[in-house]
Amino acid sequence: MKKLVTAALALTLLFGSATGVFAATVPEIEPNNTWEQAQPITIGSTITAHGDEDRFTFVATKSGTVTLKITLNGNPALFASRVYDDQMNALGESTFGGSITFNVAAGRTYKLAHLELMSSGTPYSFTLSYN
Repeated sequence: MKKLVTAALALTLLFGSATGVFAATVPEIEPNNTWEQAQPITIGSTITAHGDEDRFTFVATKSGTVTLKITLNGNPALFASRVYDDQMNALGESTFGGSITFNVAAGRTYKLAHLELMSSGTPYSFTLSYN
């Protein structure tokens, strides 16, 4: 019986982490306004932040397609998001929220920039997820 319970728990943890069931909500950590200060994040997490100039990085754990979904909780004058690969090639961009879908390769580092212009402090959140 103990082996059965242990196996069921292991499968639950494996399934939950692979599907994002146990995804965390992570607050933005300032300062993160430059690439040198970029906050490391993981695919599957939701990040909550306040607009200014924010930078984030993540490493793809597997190859595939990822979607960045941005939700604005206010009305900024201008809000833009952009995704870059490790060579700073732009992979996609969005203004005023929305989503960006892009391809990733396992083991490579990717960068996200969120920029609020002509206003500051608009609350927003974003989620990275494998498709």
